[in-house]
Amino acid sequence: MEATGKYHLPILYELKDRGYFVAVINPLKMKQYCRALNFRKAKNDKIDAKQIAEYGLMYWKELEEYKVDEENYRVLKELNRNYQHYMDLRINQMNFIDQTIHQTFTGIKKLITHGSGDFSKDKLLDFLEKWWHKDLILEKTEEEFVEEYKTWAKEKRYHPNANKAKAIYQLAEDSISTQPSHNTKIETNIREGINLIKQINQILNRILSQMIEISEPLEEYQ
Repeated sequence: MEATGKYHLPILYELKDRGYFVAVINPLKMKQYCRALNFRKAKNDKIDAKQIAEYGLMYWKELEEYKVDEENYRVLKELNRNYQHYMDLRINQMNFIDQTIHQTFTGIKKLITHGSGDFSKDKLLDFLEKWWHKDLILEKTEEEFVEEYKTWAKEKRYHPNANKAKAIYQLAEDSISTQPSHNTKIETNIREGINLIKQINQILNRILSQMIEISEPLEEYQ
């Protein structure tokens, strides 16, 4: 596998724990390999996986197994167990939020995604903290909402896209909600759910940072 900052570590230690031979390739080596063979003109997960597999086949006899001393391995194994636990919680909670939002603002996920995969930011959750129900948008005129959205985006360090705001307003007009916007119980559940996910994201980030702190000094990362 190719070293990808810290996000490959949970998979790496899960495979090691199951007894698989694992070699971790420096991204620079992989980039040079792909450049030499004129690869990576296009890039997506499927293409990357194929190129890494081809690298493994070509250099199979030269690959060195990823090794870590016993003490660090025990720590990493426990961190990985914790990581998988909180990932399961995160997935369940995300599904809960998604199902609830489908009742209050149908279709919003098509316009605003959860965003980055590093757990540091989540645009959809940030958006829903402010506009968890479509009626909150329709309380304003389109022009008022566009300006409010742009201000919010700047504060949250997202792109203040006026066209995106107009599309959201149009969606709010077209979509049908099955839960009323004045239901404080639904609002509380959504807000508490979002807060829980953000707390879990912080924990996941911390665990990954701890894993990379142990792994970085190893020879495979030089």
